[in-house]
Amino acid sequence: MPEEEELSEEEIKKKIKEKKAEWEAGKTSMSKLSPEERKKRLGLIPTEEEMELIRKKKLDRKPEE
Repeated sequence: MPEEEELSEEEIKKKIKEKKAEWEAGKTSMSKLSPEERKKRLGLIPTEEEMELIRKKKLDRKPEE
């Protein structure tokens, strides 16, 4: 998996403005962590074998409304 490029707070704010998004970037407890520490908090990244089981049991689908 390729490493994500770290963007500065100013670069993030510029991209938000370009998209005309109604959101304001700022420092958070997560943004203060090192890239390694943030990656630990991403949650489960399933293996291909686990994804096959998820697809087999149709757990990758949204519940029907």
